[in-house]
Amino acid sequence: MKKVIICLALVAFMLSGILPSFAETPEEADPAYGAVMNIYREGLSGNEAVIYSESDDFNFSAWQGFLDWDKDPMACVGYALIDLDADGTRELLIGDASEEQYMEGLIFDVWAVCDGEAVLIRRGWERWRLYLTAPDEEGRYGFYQEGSDGASSSIFDRGRFLNGKAETRHTLEYDGENANPWQLDEASVSEEEALALLGDWTSDLIRVELIPFAD
Repeated sequence: MKKVIICLALVAFMLSGILPSFAETPEEADPAYGAVMNIYREGLSGNEAVIYSESDDFNFSAWQGFLDWDKDPMACVGYALIDLDADGTRELLIGDASEEQYMEGLIFDVWAVCDGEAVLIRRGWERWRLYLTAPDEEGRYGFYQEGSDGASSSIFDRGRFLNGKAETRHTLEYDGENANPWQLDEASVSEEEALALLGDWTSDLIRVELIPFAD
């Protein structure tokens, strides 16, 4: 399990590239994103009605994660527009725009437009960390996500953005209390196979250059 912990800890150091953001605002790219941006501006600035709302529109961790480290969430959280699924329409990414190593490359939310509405298609937070991966030959980006409930339980997802959705392709799980601790898509694999797979999944992580909400 020590190897798994090391793998989790090193992800932030494995980001292989930085993608530029776009000067165009999400509201200009698609008005449907305007409401999302307004909610984030309110929440990151400390509006408790948004922060503690029962709605899932605002990711509480985007605010709390930086506040816990005495950082300004408005300056540390940002956005970018990228066509993740190569369909000609840009998705809205909200994530880490700081230079803090403990949050480097972390994506909080990915939004797409469906039938004129902004739809949340993937969410991450500190204990369920979401990262962007390099595009395939058809220009479709992927994602890698990892989480842990403790020293004896971890889960890792690898997927691709397709048709306005974030599709999980494979799930690797570790359960230290199980006789066969490693499971890939519910089939047992060896530790060597699992760690090799994780190395492959994290080899093409990329970081997006985000525009801070404070700008």
